[in-house]
Amino acid sequence: MRRPVVGVVRRALLHARRAGGSGRQGSARQRPGLELAGLRDPDALVGDGGRAMGAPAGRRLRAGALEYGQPIMTELDSAPDGELRVASPPISSLIGGEWSDVLERGSDFGLTPEEAARLSLLDAGADAYTQAVRPGNTVRSYERAWRSWEEFCAFVGLPVAPASRGMLVGYVRWRWEAGDSPATIDSRLGGIATSLRDRGHPIDRAVTAQAREVLKAEERRAAEAGQPHRGRGQAPAVTLPQLRAMSEHCPDDLGGIRDRALLLVGFGIAARRSELAGLLVGDVEVHSEGLRVTTRFGKKGGRTVTVRPGRNPLTDPVAGWLAWLEAAGHDEGPAFLRVDQWGNLGGEMSDRAVNERVAACAQRAGLSELTSHGLRAGLATTARRAGKDPEKIADQGGWARNSKALLGYIRSVDAWGDSATADIGL
Repeated sequence: MRRPVVGVVRRALLHARRAGGSGRQGSARQRPGLELAGLRDPDALVGDGGRAMGAPAGRRLRAGALEYGQPIMTELDSAPDGELRVASPPISSLIGGEWSDVLERGSDFGLTPEEAARLSLLDAGADAYTQAVRPGNTVRSYERAWRSWEEFCAFVGLPVAPASRGMLVGYVRWRWEAGDSPATIDSRLGGIATSLRDRGHPIDRAVTAQAREVLKAEERRAAEAGQPHRGRGQAPAVTLPQLRAMSEHCPDDLGGIRDRALLLVGFGIAARRSELAGLLVGDVEVHSEGLRVTTRFGKKGGRTVTVRPGRNPLTDPVAGWLAWLEAAGHDEGPAFLRVDQWGNLGGEMSDRAVNERVAACAQRAGLSELTSHGLRAGLATTARRAGKDPEKIADQGGWARNSKALLGYIRSVDAWGDSATADIGL
């Protein structure tokens, strides 16, 4: 069973008591536990489907099962003083079965039954809020993983939950025999583990570790047998000569000017395609020394980085950006806009559209298999080749300092300079 988020909320309630209150009254600011679950308004409760909903004072709400099937409780009252009160029948009859231990653990912490019930509600709100703020790509990845898991469970004749180590190992073998790449299987394991946790059936890390150990063993056996590597591998990094060629082949019409700016800004900040699609005009500030670009969201959060002007006019991010602003004639809203075949400006670009435009630029230049991720990889490899510090590169592209992906880019460059055969007199 999923454990309630008791620690932070318990401390919030105890803090409220020490401050002179019971922890049951006051505003959302006085009850930080509500903010933890994304419920900033004392009258905001978790409604049908697990979504936060506002309720006027005194109105009775029904908080049914979340859409992933986790029962919470049936009815609550939002009283005029902002207090969340359990409606009749008594709370002991509203929470039963798997939630009975919530009351038991709550009493261990000195909480009343009503406070323990509020913890379970906050737990539901936290889960719903976490799911609501997940990036779309992450949600779709989890959905694909869950569909795959359902297919496997139907194949072996077992329920989808709970999951045992035998099921996870069996899943790995099943997908390996189906021809999936190691990266795909590893991603699916992560999505399955998260989806099971969301549904109240968390998996011990040792279980997923065992499944990944089997996956590595399958990779090793395939390599020893001389089988070709599965999967696409890392996206090819865009080199500076390729970037110049792509920029040079952009036409001088509005769409071409937009494409050139997209390429050069994307390369300069080592952007993910979602970050390029989400940029606003105001996020790109022009300074005497270059551009200051702020990505407001990303896989590791937002960041602000600087981009210096280029020496070559074909790869100068500042010149490319200013040319696009002048040609488009807009000074607010999305940084990059759609342009139709007649040269008319449209709305904001999607992350898929960004990738399509980068691929189209590569094709115009006679290059193949280059994507928007190649811009990101290209900045990392080019900067490292110029002697830049890995931490500076990580900060520019929003990588974690210990990112395996970034380490792979760094090693692909360092492998030549640090080769054991370099400068030994061969």
